[in-house]
Amino acid sequence: ELLEAAARVGGQTGRSEGVTFYFPGSYLGRRKPIRKVIKAFGRASGDHLRLLINAQVPRNDEMLHEAAAADPRIELVLEDEPEEEHRRRFASCDVCLAPSRWEGLGLPLFEATAFGLPIITNDKPPMSEMVLDGRSGVLVPSIQNGTARSGIPAWDPDVPALAAAIERLGDRAELERMRAGVAELAAQRSWSRTVSDLGALIGT
Repeated sequence: ELLEAAARVGGQTGRSEGVTFYFPGSYLGRRKPIRKVIKAFGRASGDHLRLLINAQVPRNDEMLHEAAAADPRIELVLEDEPEEEHRRRFASCDVCLAPSRWEGLGLPLFEATAFGLPIITNDKPPMSEMVLDGRSGVLVPSIQNGTARSGIPAWDPDVPALAAAIERLGDRAELERMRAGVAELAAQRSWSRTVSDLGALIGT
């Protein structure tokens, strides 16, 4: 389904006026380091850069609206939307900006890979399992800041490193080079290969 959604976009990623970074905010809970992302994006230079913050609920909306008012490069979509529209919007962007304080290997990382988008995320598992650093995206260092309610460590992305990663993928030549790495990773993680390997494992 994700590959079909990418095909419907027709390979026309991004907007003509710049490079768009898609932040999958979900419910904008403690797992999503939204303030760090906004701070890093604000430090990244380039009028051609765009940040699309997409969420399913209007949480932290006062802070987000203030950030968008202060930086015209930021666009907000703070409401749940039909799955088809969500996939179209995501697939039409250029980069998935998806640092996470902790994660269960979230769906946006797989969506981004299917859509051909390089990913910026923490250099921590399991997020780092979906990025070939320097080839299909950029892994940024993190600083531990408390724990999740489950007791696992919570990691804040390093803001200067995150800003540098944004600027790096804001370069069209670097972006296109990494898109080739995303295609390589998608082929490695294809469903047909999974089925084949599983069949070999269980001897069918």
